[in-house]
Amino acid sequence: MSGGMQKGGLRDGLRALVIRHRDLLACAALALAACLAYCRLPGNGFVNMDDPLQLLDQVHVLTGLTWDNLLWSFSLESWCGPLTWLAYTACYEACGLNPGAFHILNLAIHLLAGITLFIALRRMTGAFWRSAFVSAIFTLHPVNVESVAWAAELNNVLSGLFFMLVLLAYHWYTRKPGWKRYVVALGLFELGLLAKPVLMTLPFILLLVDLWPLGRIRAAAREGEGAGGAWRLRLDGAPVSRLILEKIPFLILALGSFLYNVKGANIRMGLYGAELTPLGLRLSNAAVSSVKYLGKLFWPHDLAVFYPYPDFIPLWQAAGAFLVLTALTVAFIRAVSRRPHYLVGWLWFLGILVPFLGIFQAGLWPEMADRYAYLSSIGIFIALSWGMNDLRERCKPFRLAVPAAGSLALLALAVLTWVQVGFWKDSITLFTHTLASTRNNFVAHNNLGSALLDRGHIRLAIDHFERSIAIKPFFLDAHSTLGRAYYMQGRYDEAIDRLRTCIRINPGKAFIYANLGNACLEMGRYDEAIDNFDRALGMDPVQERVWYRLGEACMRKGDLKNATRCFREAVRIMPGYADAANALDKAGRMRSELEAQSLKIEGMLRADPANPVLLSGLGDIHHRAGEYDKALARYREALSMDPALIQALYGIAAASSNTRDFAQALDALERIRRLQPGDPAVYYNFACIYARQNLVDESIAWLRKAMDRGFAGTDLIARDPDLANIRNTDFVKGLIKSK
Repeated sequence: MSGGMQKGGLRDGLRALVIRHRDLLACAALALAACLAYCRLPGNGFVNMDDPLQLLDQVHVLTGLTWDNLLWSFSLESWCGPLTWLAYTACYEACGLNPGAFHILNLAIHLLAGITLFIALRRMTGAFWRSAFVSAIFTLHPVNVESVAWAAELNNVLSGLFFMLVLLAYHWYTRKPGWKRYVVALGLFELGLLAKPVLMTLPFILLLVDLWPLGRIRAAAREGEGAGGAWRLRLDGAPVSRLILEKIPFLILALGSFLYNVKGANIRMGLYGAELTPLGLRLSNAAVSSVKYLGKLFWPHDLAVFYPYPDFIPLWQAAGAFLVLTALTVAFIRAVSRRPHYLVGWLWFLGILVPFLGIFQAGLWPEMADRYAYLSSIGIFIALSWGMNDLRERCKPFRLAVPAAGSLALLALAVLTWVQVGFWKDSITLFTHTLASTRNNFVAHNNLGSALLDRGHIRLAIDHFERSIAIKPFFLDAHSTLGRAYYMQGRYDEAIDRLRTCIRINPGKAFIYANLGNACLEMGRYDEAIDNFDRALGMDPVQERVWYRLGEACMRKGDLKNATRCFREAVRIMPGYADAANALDKAGRMRSELEAQSLKIEGMLRADPANPVLLSGLGDIHHRAGEYDKALARYREALSMDPALIQALYGIAAASSNTRDFAQALDALERIRRLQPGDPAVYYNFACIYARQNLVDESIAWLRKAMDRGFAGTDLIARDPDLANIRNTDFVKGLIKSK
């Protein structure tokens, strides 16, 4: 008996210990379950949707924590909130561009959000199992994989964590109201907005939790009416003025964040007006997508990173969706006096979804997105958890069945999450799955094509780009990536045509001009390349790669001065940019050599100041250094001494052409032609000057004259950048073919 009593006492002691620490044990179990469900995540890579824009190619992240970068993070041009940018930068400085590190960071924040949600609900409601169930569904539901497995969605999980912290702080404040506790809640709210403005609807959520579970507002049936009859709201312990006034600072911060981010979105992406997406279609999609979100939460199948926005929604679908939403809302309102958790959960779901329903649209807006359900889904999970408890309490047969069903549901969700994480392995896996899960997905075709292009599968990539354009003829990204594919194949003319189509679709994208500049540079059309690079930098001056390519164009054109300036700017923006640093070093050595040659000729001129050949040679050095004004001055000085000096006249023609003073260049060539009418080289140079102006007929006419006079430089015609604009004409093709 003594042994039995000891065993019983031990069991009682263990039970008491578990009960005493069950909150901690629940958090540990949640962490273990999340780690198992997401165990494949650290091995995943980045994807080619938003990750390059916000992280991989974002110079403000890659150059670390500087004062200029911090100021930029608060600007309208910033693609992520200041707090998100700080998290990106800290992770990059600690681990570099290691995708596993960013994925682990996302998972850690998501897990903290889930644990904080449990603690907040536990303290507000006192219900252990129901709070734990909501937190477990939130943490393990596959619809949230997108927010966790996508590095670009760090802002979503980070703002989600602050959302939970605000709930916890607000409950702390309501237990013992005071300005210090209030400031803590308000400060956490502002930090959440600095991560992502999605928290702008949180003041509405605080009003809901005032109703339930905090009970600061109570719904009660009118006297003489049943529980299902009409009801009225009454305040419990707090005057209405306080409940309203205490939300006003939250509303002010939310409104400021909304206006600021609308302005920023308009600058970065442009807001879409009713002429592109009619208001009727937007409202219909808002209703239909709300019902679809419910479907994804209860039956998470065919999850995709992008759901194409519909061109048309049948009237019966829109009407049916409005009917479902209205019926549920009315039912939950009627039940509010008895079970307010249904109405609170339902309005929580709808309220947080409002900014994501597409009434206001910017950029490439989807029909819906899994990440938009990250916080809104909690409302449904609350209604479900408390609803299951209602069922268990009202029906004895369900007392064991409900917990068993809940456990099996969590297990199934964890398995589905494990599977869904695998689809985020890389861009090819992700967008192949997206194409299998959706229809007419022009974005998935384009991004899969881009991933294939990066792997060197150019023909397969082009097929996907063409499919994307067939679905969405004016989809800018598909035209741009198709142009890049042509560029990689060396089909520069087709690349240029495709990029010019992009400019007709949207002339305000810097990367299009940068890509067009690259294609022109490869074709030797240096003036066009420089013009396009300048346009790209005029729209976005912080592009180290474009500065470098502009420097290359200047270098190939012979403008060493501007090439040096461009390489120096590229290195300033990205100090670790090896190609730009090497080019800057090479340009520096060339300038040193030219300066040495210049000093040598200047010394010779001091001994022979009236030597026009030396003056012309000094002009050539200034020309090679990109100092065109100095070069022209020396050429003119030489011609004042010897008006027939061919070297100086050619120098004026070349320098004037580089400064785009084509009239002066042609005048110099005409003087050479009068001096040497039989020299085919002068006629060839006429052809080059006219070709640079894209005067095709005039250029060909002069090239014919050069050939008639015995010009034999067919190899030069095939590669001379000055003739790039006429190289595809039948005449020039014939010359090159016959060589």
